[in-house]
Amino acid sequence: MRYGPSLADGGARLRATATTVYLVGGAALTYLVWGPWEGVDPRPFSWWVISLVLAFHVAVGVVVRRWWALGLPLAWAVISIPADGYDTPVATQIAFQTLFLWAPALAVGVAASKLARLGVLWAKSP
Repeated sequence: MRYGPSLADGGARLRATATTVYLVGGAALTYLVWGPWEGVDPRPFSWWVISLVLAFHVAVGVVVRRWWALGLPLAWAVISIPADGYDTPVATQIAFQTLFLWAPALAVGVAASKLARLGVLWAKSP
């Protein structure tokens, strides 16, 4: 007899939580930082902000551990449509950057997670 959630259920809950955190965090970044300041102040688009967002994507990829996570930036772009932008809508920028920033960062996280599960990332000493 089993009591409580199985490991598979816990993994699904963890993935759902990570997905929710990703979409809420992306929406917060879009509506509170990038949307209001796009075209007005370049600081929200500086290298350290982009680096933090990339690290966040890698971390979400590690937690989600599924290849469908590569589609999350497109969902982020869709929920960012009302954010507008100065000359180019923020949603368009996010969708364009998905190909070379957000999806590859998620792929690094997913791949690292899968390799770590297989034990490939840590060499066993003889």
